[in-house]
Amino acid sequence: METQTQPADLHQQLSDWKKDVILVRNDVRSLRSRLEESSPQLCREYSAEVEHFQNQFILQLEVADEMLHELKQADKQVFGSPSSASAVSARQQSLSERMETFKDLFFSLKSDFDQFLESSV
Repeated sequence: METQTQPADLHQQLSDWKKDVILVRNDVRSLRSRLEESSPQLCREYSAEVEHFQNQFILQLEVADEMLHELKQADKQVFGSPSSASAVSARQQSLSERMETFKDLFFSLKSDFDQFLESSV
């Protein structure tokens, strides 16, 4: 028999994930600034790579915004009706997997970007 997660626990988990998404958004903005600062010297030789990272940062921010919206919606449902909390609890595994994928993709992008800057500057 599966135990049901309590609303306060769900709320805390969702709050932690929202903080993680906000941190990623801030990091992406910082990476984008680093790229903009470096791009004048990179543009000629590495224009395709610069454009690739610009596009990846835009996409990462869009995904972060979508994740944050979904987490906020789920958080609102937690303290709605008991059936809403149950629905969020059922979605918790899916949200957990999406958050892991979201973080993994961000850290991979960050690592690729750092390697690119090290090898090109």
